Amino acid sequence: MHGPGDDRTMLALTAYVAGFIALGATALTVVLRGGRLERQAIAIVALAWVASALAPIGDRTGPSWAIAAIDGLLLLYLLYLAAFSRRLWPVAAAGFQLLILATHAAFAVRSELEQWGYFTAYYLWSWGVLAALTVGALTTRRPDRGVRPPHGES
Repeated sequence: MHGPGDDRTMLALTAYVAGFIALGATALTVVLRGGRLERQAIAIVALAWVASALAPIGDRTGPSWAIAAIDGLLLLYLLYLAAFSRRLWPVAAAGFQLLILATHAAFAVRSELEQWGYFTAYYLWSWGVLAALTVGALTTRRPDRGVRPPHGES
């Protein structure tokens, strides 16, 4: 027999897998088009995603404090980039990361909020961090590594 919870479980699993696919696509974009800052950032973001996936979730009646701590550390890193980089994407990424922590806080204060809303907001803001990083990689000016003209031509 098939119950209503099964649909949500399948949808949650789909969102989870789609998130890691988006992370992979962002990483590929960063490797191909990003600069040193974006490459460093995707390594840290990917590490945070993997750590969050491996962190204990608890009883689902409140936020996962282990994941909230990981998200807090990632926010500190992104705020550092936003403060000391000339690039704009770290500001957007830090903003989305702050919204992730606000989602944790909202669920901690009002645990009767539906788990599905918590999950949806968490992934929406996480994809915002990835989108900011992708835009950053696509707008990074890298030195031209094109083919040099043959000797004697300019």
